Amino acid sequence: MVLTMIRKHSIDPQTDFALPAQTGGVCRLQAAAKQLFIARLEAKLAAPLACPEGSGKTCLLRMMRAQVARYAGSLGNAAAYRPYLAP
Repeated sequence: MVLTMIRKHSIDPQTDFALPAQTGGVCRLQAAAKQLFIARLEAKLAAPLACPEGSGKTCLLRMMRAQVARYAGSLGNAAAYRPYLAP
């Protein structure tokens, strides 16, 4: 998402990042850019998409939670884990 935001000029690599020399060797998003990134990430997680079982639409966050529950359930028994495979 960060690369997409840079490519679409939503954030500027020259001004929206704290350089490693300033942060002890770690490249970090500045506060305003971080807020924008979080807003875009939340929007992406909430966006509707086709449900893997073909029963309408759901959001990515709900789908991820269902996959975690399915995986956790497969750990407790011999049932095989069936992941969602994006088309």
